[in-house]
Amino acid sequence: KRVVLLARSALPPRARWDGLLRSSVQDAVVQRIRAVQALEAQGGEVLVIQADVTNIEDMRAALALAEGKMGPVTAVIHAAGVIHDAPLLTKSLTEIEDVFTPKIHGTKVLEELFPDGALDWLVLFSSSWTGPRFPSSTSKASLSAAAISSPR
Repeated sequence: KRVVLLARSALPPRARWDGLLRSSVQDAVVQRIRAVQALEAQGGEVLVIQADVTNIEDMRAALALAEGKMGPVTAVIHAAGVIHDAPLLTKSLTEIEDVFTPKIHGTKVLEELFPDGALDWLVLFSSSWTGPRFPSSTSKASLSAAAISSPR
């Protein structure tokens, strides 16, 4: 089982993991390290790569690295997102763009890297809107990402 995990922020070198895990700090980095270790404990081979899904050059480099170390990429799970949830009409344009960027622009980058038929499967994770509250920008971004991918 081979898994490539991409994130905008890098994990520290593996040589530092034990020290970080022994520390009393339980921040997001430690949680990410524990998640990687849990996958490996189940027999997975995990490669963690720093890349921004909205940056085509980052993603081309990440894809080349992943394929060079793990072989062909046959499936993608796109779960990137920034949560700044609030009713859409209460947000600034910058706040809306922060939410839309990883979902919509990231989906477009993936579409360019993996044309129709290139993958065995593609999963787009998103948030959902179940009403009766007003839809949020996260919900709108998710719907837009779904619209981009629906012809595939």
